Amino acid sequence: MDTGTTSRLPAERLAVATFAERPDLLSKVFDPEIQSAVPEFMRHDPGGGLYYGEGHLEHYREFGLVAFDPASPEQPLARAFSVPFAFGDGTPGRDELPDGGWDEVIRWGHRDRTAGRRPNAVSALEIMVGLALPTFTRRCARPGRRSSRSRRSPTMLPAGGRMGCRMMPGCAPISGPAPRSSGSRRAA
Repeated sequence: MDTGTTSRLPAERLAVATFAERPDLLSKVFDPEIQSAVPEFMRHDPGGGLYYGEGHLEHYREFGLVAFDPASPEQPLARAFSVPFAFGDGTPGRDELPDGGWDEVIRWGHRDRTAGRRPNAVSALEIMVGLALPTFTRRCARPGRRSSRSRRSPTMLPAGGRMGCRMMPGCAPISGPAPRSSGSRRAA
């Protein structure tokens, strides 16, 4: 029932954990509360199957995040997934970001994992916020903001140890220059 008011969850109360820390929430982030934000065509992407498909996602638990209110720790409010991969390490074709974007970086991560190659970079794949967190959604998706990255260029983060955020807000900034992409274009 909509009373015309927006419930507010102070950002300081939003806890974030990896799925390695909270494996009990992994299946819950695919419930309709969050999953309904994913367009239907993306649910059948063959490249995505190498990450999200049966038997694959369990290998990336340290690279997935779940946000929840500590007062309701069994109810996920948002999810984020990223894929680790080798970059600029001498692997042929890995000196520039892939022109194939999301699909290709997932294939790189899959090949690296199955070949036993050590990842040294991470690409963000998605961040989905559930319907139960409307205030947070508005704060993160500020109207009028334009992305400075090409849609086809994966977002790069250094892959040393754990992902930086434990509580929102206050994530540590990522330092160092961003790698170049052979096909990157700046968004208008």
